[in-house]
Amino acid sequence: MQHHGDRLSHIVDKLSDSEMGLEDLTRGIFEHRKLESNNLLAGLSEIVAHVEVLEDLGDVEVIDGVRIVSTGQRNHLEFINGLVG
Repeated sequence: MQHHGDRLSHIVDKLSDSEMGLEDLTRGIFEHRKLESNNLLAGLSEIVAHVEVLEDLGDVEVIDGVRIVSTGQRNHLEFINGLVG
């Protein structure tokens, strides 16, 4: 569970300076890996799932279905702490 909390925080941190598209965000999160073909698809899928959680919690907004922006909130921290409690 801590891995998911860390991943959520990493995404919010990446978005703290500027909005990003899904592919740029994915490549930024997995910058230490070569993402091509199936690896890129798997990475995109993982980031989408995490972005959906962050959006539900109010930590990010998806603008026009394309750009992802941080709201400045970090509600995911309390959410994860509640799960691992």
